[in-house]
Amino acid sequence: MRRAVALCFVVTSFLVGCSRPDRPGASGSGADAGTPVSGDWVIVRYEGEPDTLNPLTSSSSVANYAMFGMNNSQIYELMLGYNTNDWSLTQPILVEAPPEVSEDHLTYTFTTREGIKWHDGQPFTPEDVLFTFKAAMCPLVDSAPVRSYLTELKDIQVNGRTIRFFLSKASVFNVINLANTLAIIPKHVFDAGGLLDAVTYKDIIGPKGTTDPNIKKFAEQFNNHPASRAPIGTGPYKFEKWDTGREIVLKRNDDYWRAKPYLDKIIIRIIQDYPAALTALKAGEIDLQPRLLPIQYAQQTSGAAFDQQFVKAKYSIPSYYYIGWNEDRPFFKDKRVRQAMTMLVDRQQMIQAIRFGLGSVAASHFNPASKQFNPNIKPWPYDPKRAVELLEEAGWIDHDGDGIRDKDGVKFSFEFQGYNGSTILPQLMPIVREEFRKVGIEMKERIIEYNVLTQNLK
Repeated sequence: MRRAVALCFVVTSFLVGCSRPDRPGASGSGADAGTPVSGDWVIVRYEGEPDTLNPLTSSSSVANYAMFGMNNSQIYELMLGYNTNDWSLTQPILVEAPPEVSEDHLTYTFTTREGIKWHDGQPFTPEDVLFTFKAAMCPLVDSAPVRSYLTELKDIQVNGRTIRFFLSKASVFNVINLANTLAIIPKHVFDAGGLLDAVTYKDIIGPKGTTDPNIKKFAEQFNNHPASRAPIGTGPYKFEKWDTGREIVLKRNDDYWRAKPYLDKIIIRIIQDYPAALTALKAGEIDLQPRLLPIQYAQQTSGAAFDQQFVKAKYSIPSYYYIGWNEDRPFFKDKRVRQAMTMLVDRQQMIQAIRFGLGSVAASHFNPASKQFNPNIKPWPYDPKRAVELLEEAGWIDHDGDGIRDKDGVKFSFEFQGYNGSTILPQLMPIVREEFRKVGIEMKERIIEYNVLTQNLK
């Protein structure tokens, strides 16, 4: 499904955590808690269940939180992470340094670290990096989202601890696509039989990719591999268990190659319902709730008793909401229609009504605080009159007078699919449906499980 970004706004999120008065330094004011020491568990609420814990096939944000934590290093790790001082992609993780880049920006050379072990004790090697990219690029592997970032990758060569990537086009995104898109996975776990040893990277991205029997067999095994529910990584936390629908438990990796984390365990408690999650927080059943609903932040988490026990923070996250129009459908093939759909909805009013003013209308998919953001690009305006003009210019007119626009005998009636864990859809859909109805567009709605939605999109 190809997408056009519309009805888009940047998200402000909220975090609330328990600060227990019975612990040294604890204070509702967020006072210094003293020198950290090893021990204790933390119970963190997630609003949904991961689809899988395989970083190549997952399309779930909660899965990413579980696998990578907040800085690309929890169960699995990437080659480079972000420097949190300036959010530049310069923090070496599985490699010794950012890559050496050729003058034409087509060759990127990394040196992998020595002395790193997988959670099962096996050594991490450059062959794991090569295998990860080969697995991701297998056309029959369910890795289309990450594969789409690597379409310019022509070849990979390994020489000792050096791994060299060859690209067909220079791009500002080459480093992030190579070093921060794929978490490195263990070859000895996912390809114990060496099925991909018999084929090169060029074989995989060439005609053999869909015909070679070894590649076919590998893809079938990989897509259903048990390690997708019991991952083995190199990170500071090991997977312990996954109790479906309830919790995921991670324990500290005492053999971690960098500074070891303080917490003995991280318990990821799955509570989809936001009111239930807040109740659990107040009852002491969870310690940290990474996100609150706007109404919870504004009206349900305040007062002396609350402030004494909890610390609450507001922060901007690099995220945005959008509607994806399927351009294979007759309604959305024309750019003018997609622009009209955006102009029909008052996004600023939605932010005020739904998010208590906590957010902003997005002009692009770049974070407004990032250096990549172009301040000269302005959001499409709320302009229903111009939207109607664009629809009619595109040929969508109510020819038969039944109140629904049509073109070439096709009614402008489409289905909006959303997932049942969304906190914004119950408020968003009635607004959008009504705005479309006013101008002769019929929108039907279907709410389904998140994992079903992702499969439908594929």
